[in-house]
Amino acid sequence: MWESIQYVTTGLTLVTFGIAVAAWVYKSKSEAKERLIKSAPELYRADLVRRTLEFFDIEADALTKEQRFRLALEQINARKERFKTTSVVVCIIALILASISAYAIHKSASTFPDNIKPAPGPAPSAPSAP
Repeated sequence: MWESIQYVTTGLTLVTFGIAVAAWVYKSKSEAKERLIKSAPELYRADLVRRTLEFFDIEADALTKEQRFRLALEQINARKERFKTTSVVVCIIALILASISAYAIHKSASTFPDNIKPAPGPAPSAPSAP
């Protein structure tokens, strides 16, 4: 992913790259929480689930450990789905903005030769007659 930094040439691509990095970090952290809960031994799983549920602010005192575990996993999966939806929307907006930028760059590049004036210098001399 970090090899892509060489393609960041304008402010718009920098913003898009920053959004992509932030989304990647967010996704990685969500997946890490899910892996941690799934891989934790039963003794520690209840505490991890309780912390996750506190993050999501849900009253789960009356639920069994298994119900809390399933609820936490479902919430994490729902969060991943929201993330995917948001990512698709951000990518579509980025593509639209990239298209507009590419069109503007192409339009300015096609009119650029008309605006070029010769550099000042000595006037060309007339060929000498024999």
